[in-house]
Amino acid sequence: MWESISRQHVIVVGDLNLDRLRPDKREGKMILDLEDVHNLTRLIDKPTRITSTTQTLIDVLLTSKPDSFTSSGIINPGLSNHAIIYEIMNMKVKHYPSRIVSTRNYAKLDEQRFIEDLEYAPWHVMEIFDSLDDKYDYWSGLLSYVMDEHIPVKRKRVRLKDVPYMTKEWKTLSELKERLLNCLQG
Repeated sequence: MWESISRQHVIVVGDLNLDRLRPDKREGKMILDLEDVHNLTRLIDKPTRITSTTQTLIDVLLTSKPDSFTSSGIINPGLSNHAIIYEIMNMKVKHYPSRIVSTRNYAKLDEQRFIEDLEYAPWHVMEIFDSLDDKYDYWSGLLSYVMDEHIPVKRKRVRLKDVPYMTKEWKTLSELKERLLNCLQG
């Protein structure tokens, strides 16, 4: 089984029609071998199919990580000769930290107006400063001011790491959807 090799959390649930209560029979040996070879633990140990003549454990819940379940068992609703099996997992959601990234939004840039504002900005004022650092600070501040007017900064929260189920295809489609929504809104 690939799951055993890759060390993933494996859960096998269902009516396998292999009676776990009869380890001496062929079907019982098959389910025992499945548990043994793949290091699975059986969480249901009571009969799941009860008739007037037999009791069998054919509905199974096997897992590679039994400690991730808080409880498991059977419920007999009386609607069938099969009981319902259940398990309750101890779910812990892993939260990935996020950070804020800043980018410039060029969507509404009017290049001609931007160039005009750069040409008419009071660059000559920096000549009144003696220190090169002061001149740079003034120049940098003025440039930032003009850029902020025409190419505003856009801040976005992003995860440092994608969630495990996020595939490249899903991410590409999600980004495409976001771009299309932005085009429709603006």
